Amino acid sequence: MVVIHIKKSDADQFLYVTTCSASCDTVIRELVDVWNMRHRIGRIADACIDLSKHGPLKPADQRGIDEVQEAGGATIEKGPRYNADPLGHRTGNPPDPAA
Repeated sequence: MVVIHIKKSDADQFLYVTTCSASCDTVIRELVDVWNMRHRIGRIADACIDLSKHGPLKPADQRGIDEVQEAGGATIEKGPRYNADPLGHRTGNPPDPAA
């Protein structure tokens, strides 16, 4: 049994257990799969946090900071819990906290 410690930083690390008979190619492919999956899950978690704060994404052609769009004459829908997205990617209308 071999334990491989993969570490980018103190917060970004994991242990991987494999056998001595496993080929290097197989181990590398499995490590890359684990690494990529960990980062995909992290991005999904971050997106969920942003969704809860600033609501769903705007369509690509409507993205932009709401104050700038309002100054240009656009009408922005603002719900009771409106929280403007500082990047302008989200609507600013988060879902109900009970959800």
